[in-house]
Amino acid sequence: MMPSSGWCNTRIADLGFVRLPAEQHSFEARPLMSSGTTCVMPAGHPLASKPSVGVNDLARNDLILLGRQRVNRNELEHELRRMAPTYRCSLEVHSVETACACVAQGLGLAIVPTLIAEFFRSDAVAMRRFVPDKAADYGIITLSGLRLSWTAEAFIGALSDSRYQKLVVESS
Repeated sequence: MMPSSGWCNTRIADLGFVRLPAEQHSFEARPLMSSGTTCVMPAGHPLASKPSVGVNDLARNDLILLGRQRVNRNELEHELRRMAPTYRCSLEVHSVETACACVAQGLGLAIVPTLIAEFFRSDAVAMRRFVPDKAADYGIITLSGLRLSWTAEAFIGALSDSRYQKLVVESS
């Protein structure tokens, strides 16, 4: 699957929603919001009784990790190697949606961006704040100099609306 930046580069899409800073610097970026990190686990997992989950809590648990070469994955693996040398990657997936679906099937725990994980909340999973929290900024990218349609500008305006951002933050 092509990332948002690829879709924008090839003009398949006029804009993309990405973690900032964008991996390619040929884009104009409009920051929109920040989000923390969440540990997603099967409902009823022993760690669900804790208010937050730390790196050491992950030892001896099967982990579902997002794809290699991603900033989130590299940061998490660095922290895991430093704090919990006995971690196990049972699955590697390439989307938060897939990670949450695998967790719901009892295949392991996933550490994912809260903003995106909230879209996949269900009775089959429990979500707890992950510490140390790795806040990330998210925003819209467009090709430099590209004039956007009024529809695209309205969409960005809606995402930028403080009422929408408050709703997203409160659900985290």
